[in-house]
Amino acid sequence: MVLWESAERTSIDSPQWRGIEFLPFDRGRFWIIILAYNTSRYGLRHKPKCLNMKRPENLIRNSLILLLLIAAGVASRFVLIDLPNVKPIAAIVLFAAFWFRSYWVAGLSLAVVMLVSNSGLDACPWQVTSGVMGGLVVAVFLGRRFGSRFCDAQEVASRPTTAIAQLFGSAFVMSLAFFVISNLAVWSMGQWYPLTLGGLVHCFTAAIPFFKYTFCGDLCFTAAIFGIWYAVETSAQVCVAKVASSASSASSQ
Repeated sequence: MVLWESAERTSIDSPQWRGIEFLPFDRGRFWIIILAYNTSRYGLRHKPKCLNMKRPENLIRNSLILLLLIAAGVASRFVLIDLPNVKPIAAIVLFAAFWFRSYWVAGLSLAVVMLVSNSGLDACPWQVTSGVMGGLVVAVFLGRRFGSRFCDAQEVASRPTTAIAQLFGSAFVMSLAFFVISNLAVWSMGQWYPLTLGGLVHCFTAAIPFFKYTFCGDLCFTAAIFGIWYAVETSAQVCVAKVASSASSASSQ
């Protein structure tokens, strides 16, 4: 059994290492092989049980991803201001919970997006803001649940129908939760609708036309964000596999 390749071969004369030949260490080739193994085994995202978040490369990468998600969420509330309820906030929170595998990080991304963007928009009553936040929090639990079933792009590729169905279902549940919770908050104010059963029915009836916009936005943005992630991770795995194959071919010569 040869561990490293070189012209000079040495061996350790001890019972546990007897018969194993050690060769000088090639650091570059070693890390290429380790990267290829980790990529094929765990994918290119942070998994607490597999990758160490404290490693600089993981911390920097995930910090940049979190900042990108927050920036996209804040910008969307200004760019898409004329489209009622068509925003990627729920999809961003869903992906954050999936990627980071953390309720806290996903909740933090939601809180920062809402607080920063609200500072530049017209002030809303706290009941409405609380209802919107409550409706979006559901995406945190749905994203975490999706992440517990699909670890990486390989698992999604092995069960595409299940993955697509779960993302479609998540988009629908997010939209429905937002519709129910946000309209309950609006009704509870008593400012636009009386605090009666008839007022509650009137509130939900008036909001029905907006549900299709919410669901269309959540579905399209969820498909776009997860589609981009799948394409990037699959391409990265192919590139790393080619590098590992080239390194293996060079070492065998």
